[in-house]
Amino acid sequence: MDPIPSNKMKFRLPFVAGMMATTLLGGLAPAQDIEDLESASTTLLEVEPSDLDPSKIRFTPPPPPEPAPDVPLAIRSSVRKATHLLTLGRGEPSTLPDIPPPPAPRQIEATSFPIHETKREFFLGLSATVYLNAGRPFTRVLWRDPETREDLEAWCAWDWSLLAPMFEVSGDEVAYSLIFAPLVIDLDRRDTAVSETPVPNLPDLESGRFVITKGNPDAASGSGFLAAVRRYLFANRERLTEVRAARERVRAEKEAWDAANPWQPRDHMIVLRPHRGSRYLETAEGEEER
Repeated sequence: MDPIPSNKMKFRLPFVAGMMATTLLGGLAPAQDIEDLESASTTLLEVEPSDLDPSKIRFTPPPPPEPAPDVPLAIRSSVRKATHLLTLGRGEPSTLPDIPPPPAPRQIEATSFPIHETKREFFLGLSATVYLNAGRPFTRVLWRDPETREDLEAWCAWDWSLLAPMFEVSGDEVAYSLIFAPLVIDLDRRDTAVSETPVPNLPDLESGRFVITKGNPDAASGSGFLAAVRRYLFANRERLTEVRAARERVRAEKEAWDAANPWQPRDHMIVLRPHRGSRYLETAEGEEER
């Protein structure tokens, strides 16, 4: 499928009956057929654009730890642990103003969610498992429609691990903030832990198609949502591939740095400073300050 020359992909829902039948029977029609059906739809959905500049993805080693300041302690107690010394001490009294008494409880008028009056807003958590079969990606996606609470399942013949920069799909009436972390399983290079996990039967889908296997395809977060995701992927495939490569490079650089700079245990000191007016500063006649 040729990439769609657009920084934002758009799609409308609900679908006409013919479109629904096509989805249920084996996937979505090619992109040019989708464009023909937009005039019969009602709600505009689009993937919100995000920064796809791979040059901004860099690994910066953390700075060395700063030495602990020299704090005079009135009382201290130390405990030797297996790898470090833990010290708990009482420092000089704070010079900040006394802590005011807590305010009297008052009734707070509840505000409705969502904040935008004209748009319904939801968090949408997705489970996305990518199976690579002879180099071909098949992604099993599970999610729950936030309005109807109906569980949905779909198979997509594209790689959801490319979609990490995607964070929101929205329209004039609804917005979905996405939460997902794709798991990639290469069926040709499976390790012991993954090999013990049963692999579902992969669907017979052409690249770029999807099929909803559970739930109502006409749900607001159903076929229209997946079509929006797919259009975004094919419109930005090259950039998304570069971003994923940059993320993998940074992860490798961090692992190499961690291996060359293993964590070293350090002594810890916790200093407690009584505030003005604290009972710990009160003294009885002839008795030392506690």
